[in-house]
Amino acid sequence: MNERLLALFARVDPRLLLPAMIFIIGLIAFEGWYAVLRKPLGEYQRLKATRTALEATLESAASRPAELNRLQTELKQLSDRMDGELRLPTSDVETAALLMTELDRSAARHGVVLTGVKPGRRKQITGVEEIAFDVGAQGSYLPLCQWLIDLKPALGLSATVTDFEMKSIDEGRKVALALKLALYRPLQSPGAGR
Repeated sequence: MNERLLALFARVDPRLLLPAMIFIIGLIAFEGWYAVLRKPLGEYQRLKATRTALEATLESAASRPAELNRLQTELKQLSDRMDGELRLPTSDVETAALLMTELDRSAARHGVVLTGVKPGRRKQITGVEEIAFDVGAQGSYLPLCQWLIDLKPALGLSATVTDFEMKSIDEGRKVALALKLALYRPLQSPGAGR
């Protein structure tokens, strides 16, 4: 077997023998290095990933008080706004008068004629009372649409349009609008303001 190995080496070009030996020695050295360092290298990569995760956790923990303060401020502003929006008069007559005043003021700004405001049904919904009104208005199409868009800022968050109908009148030159408007206010104690 040694003779065959020597015959094989004898056929190999002497210029390739040195690079082949260097390659084989390098391969053996790399395998040894990899076998020895594989475990510490894996441990190092695990520690590096853990460190990155901990740094991210610390950064988010540092931003939590600021985030909490921002959320508390936002909640207070929202609560103040909702309290302000829900402060409708407790008397039904005062509520109707306030609604008519706001609707009339908004209609006048847009060149719309308010044809009627009629109180409708009322019902209780979790923590608030819904008071419905039937509202009628007339005017040109675009001013009526603009008036509808302006209702939310004029009446606030405590009001919503639940139904509306629009039809042409006066040979198409004017439009009549009928809508149901619901106002919301905190529940009253029994017998108050009725």
